[in-house]
Amino acid sequence: MSELFASLGTLVVLDDSLVDVAMGLMSCAPAYVALVAEARSTRRAQGIPRRRAELVVQTLAGTAELLRRRGNDTMAVRRRSHHREG
Repeated sequence: MSELFASLGTLVVLDDSLVDVAMGLMSCAPAYVALVAEARSTRRAQGIPRRRAELVVQTLAGTAELLRRRGNDTMAVRRRSHHREG
């Protein structure tokens, strides 16, 4: 059965005692990410049309991949991104 789930994406196996916690954390994740994308794509005042939200979606997808490649080290990604801006 785990092979079937793994074919759909990354399979994360948890102890039974952690399933409720994981469900609580992840159940609202799509809504949260959509809210972030919506907030970032409402930049019409700065000249970017709302229909260009694909820019935001691709940035979120790229960031997720970067985090995966960096072993989910969020602080390293944040420090590196901040260093480039400054």
